[in-house]
Amino acid sequence: MSTKKYKVLFRLDDFASNRDHDKWKKILDVFNRFNIKVCLGVIPDNRDKNLLKYNSEPASSFWAKVVDFDKDGHIIALHGCTHEYHTIQKSESLIPVNPRSEFVGLGYSEQLDKLSKSLSIFVANGISPKIFMAPSHTFDEVTLLCLRDLGINYVTDGYFLRPVSFKGVNFIPQQFGSLYPPMFPLQTICLHPNTMETFEIDKLEQYCSRFRENIIDFSLFENLDYAQKGFFDSLTMALFHLRLKVRR
Repeated sequence: MSTKKYKVLFRLDDFASNRDHDKWKKILDVFNRFNIKVCLGVIPDNRDKNLLKYNSEPASSFWAKVVDFDKDGHIIALHGCTHEYHTIQKSESLIPVNPRSEFVGLGYSEQLDKLSKSLSIFVANGISPKIFMAPSHTFDEVTLLCLRDLGINYVTDGYFLRPVSFKGVNFIPQQFGSLYPPMFPLQTICLHPNTMETFEIDKLEQYCSRFRENIIDFSLFENLDYAQKGFFDSLTMALFHLRLKVRR
C-alpha cells in the first residue's frame, strides 16, 4: 500500500541547559543530514530533577544554540517554564495520559504567571515562540485561555488524524512516541533525545532514509488546514485513549 499521501512531523522534547549533549547532537545531526526541520521543545528555566542529573552549560551558550536552531529553520516551542510537576487526576487534563502536570488544576492567574515568565525568558533571548508544548502532554482549558491571551495560538498535541481547531487554539496532532510508519494524513512523532539509546538513533536514521518523502518540515505548521474539532475528531481521540488503556 502506498504511503505517499501520509505526512510525518517530528518534535523533540526537553531541550534544556541540562541535557544529554552527545545524544542531542547525534539526533540533530540525523535530521540535518536529511534536511528535516523539526520542532524543539525548549525548557527556559529547567528545575526538573530528572534533567538536572545531566551536565549543564552556561545560559549564554544554551540560548545561542536555540537562536541558531531558529535561524536554521527549526521551530522553537515553549515547553513549560520549569518542567516541575504536581500530581493530578488524568481526567483533569484535556489529554488524559499522565497523572502529573506543570499546569493542570492551577488557576488562571498562576498559569498565566508561569507562562508569562517563560515567554519573557524566550523574548529576552531573541525568540518569540508561536507553539506550546505541554510538559507530560497535560494541560486544561485554563491553559488554553492563558495561551490565547499571550498570543500563542498553536499546540503540538492531540490524538487527532488532522490539524484541528478547538477552544480558539490550533492543534497540530501528535499521536506517537516511537517510529511508527506513515499511516495518517498527518502524524507527529515525539522523541525524547535525553533517554534514547544508540540503537534507537540508528533506527531514526533508517526511518528518515526510508520515509523521507513523507516527512515534512515543522516550519509548515502555520500553513496546515485546521478544521473545527468535530464528532469524528472526538471519536478518534477516544479510541486512542482506549488503546492506551488496553496497552497499559
